[in-house]
Amino acid sequence: MGATSRSVQDPRLNEMNYGDWEGKTHAEILAEPGNRWLDWAADPDATRPGNTGELASELVARVTTFLYDVMQPGTTVWRLRTTRRGVC
Repeated sequence: MGATSRSVQDPRLNEMNYGDWEGKTHAEILAEPGNRWLDWAADPDATRPGNTGELASELVARVTTFLYDVMQPGTTVWRLRTTRRGVC
């Protein structure tokens, strides 16, 4: 018999937290007064998306811990299935 597999969701691979912009379209965000979209687009590590979202460096740090863990000797083989643009 073949090996069995199981699905595990690791929160370190969740998409980026966009704060108050979550669930909004680009047009909706731009329509908000003081939206800071251009500031965030110019430097995603200096401006939090949606005022309370995740900085780029926080996303990178979170995903890096996952990659570090799975690269350790003796670690179970992982297969990543899907991701969205928010996780590179």
